[in-house]
Amino acid sequence: MYDADLWTMSPPCQPFTRMGNQKRGQDVRCSSLLVVIQLIRRYGTKPPAILLENVKGFEGSDAWRHILETLFECDYDIRQFLLTPLQFGIPNGRLRYYLVARLRTRSEQQMFSFGDSIDLNGCLREPASAIMRTPPCGVPPTPNCECPVCTNKIRQVFTAPSK
Repeated sequence: MYDADLWTMSPPCQPFTRMGNQKRGQDVRCSSLLVVIQLIRRYGTKPPAILLENVKGFEGSDAWRHILETLFECDYDIRQFLLTPLQFGIPNGRLRYYLVARLRTRSEQQMFSFGDSIDLNGCLREPASAIMRTPPCGVPPTPNCECPVCTNKIRQVFTAPSK
């Protein structure tokens, strides 16, 4: 059951939205994510790669802090992005949060191009500092898109080398 090369997660977004009263990790709908975080921490064989997707606003939440701390403790390199589907030709302008994590012991195998991981301490002090604000792998801005990414209204943010 746990021998997959990639774990994908898209936990319920309502706890992290304004409409969901931003209950965050205290919301019962967040419990499935907390269980998966415990599986990562306790299970002997870690998944080589993890992809998590959620709404803008997930970053900075207590659940976000919990998963980052767990992934660092379990020796993962982490990258985070705020992207809009418009950048990929999908007619949806909602900005989404993405986390990509790769187990360091597998990094030498170059499962996928990754770059530098985030710095946990700096990230927890200033959550926005760890979010990459430009599309990965040269994904072009979408013509006629007015989102902050495509109009270059948000800047690329520094990420420190991995520990």
